[in-house]
Amino acid sequence: MYHLLENIARWEKPAVSGVARKMDRTALKNDYCTNKATAAFEDLIKNVNAQYILLSYNNMAQKGNDRSNAKIGDEDIMRVLSAKGKIRVFSRDYKPFSAH
Repeated sequence: MYHLLENIARWEKPAVSGVARKMDRTALKNDYCTNKATAAFEDLIKNVNAQYILLSYNNMAQKGNDRSNAKIGDEDIMRVLSAKGKIRVFSRDYKPFSAH
């Protein structure tokens, strides 16, 4: 998930190191960062009680970035969301950022 948002929610201020000033994120790994991501996403969407769901997903793994933690394919995202209800897709071109 988004380590920055998780740190804000927990009000943690982890030590950072290196030129890129990165923190150690190994303790933040969860099912969304593993091959269990699709099942975890499906469970979340199936059980969420909301009128609207806004999803932003950085799927750089399909764009040749082998370091990406993205594990859910576009087809699975659409399948899971369409089982919940009507889907509207909004997209915008962007220049990808990589800190390495």
